[in-house]
Amino acid sequence: MAERPANPWGVREVDDETVERLAATSGAHPRAVEMGVDIERGRWIDPAGADLALGTWATLNLLPVTPDAVQRALARGRTPAA
Repeated sequence: MAERPANPWGVREVDDETVERLAATSGAHPRAVEMGVDIERGRWIDPAGADLALGTWATLNLLPVTPDAVQRALARGRTPAA
């Protein structure tokens, strides 16, 4: 049977400075990682959406509320904040 080499993975010894340099340059930026996770979960918000005025955003994203719907909610004892 062949004798095992002392370093079977072929990893050379490196100094602490090299480890710090590689850790600083090869890792992804934390914000990029966070954005990637948000995209995968479907929770990412496009920053370009901030260019919309509030009225335009509300028209595109909110359901219309009629006075009758408000009256029904109040009759059930619900306030708009609840």
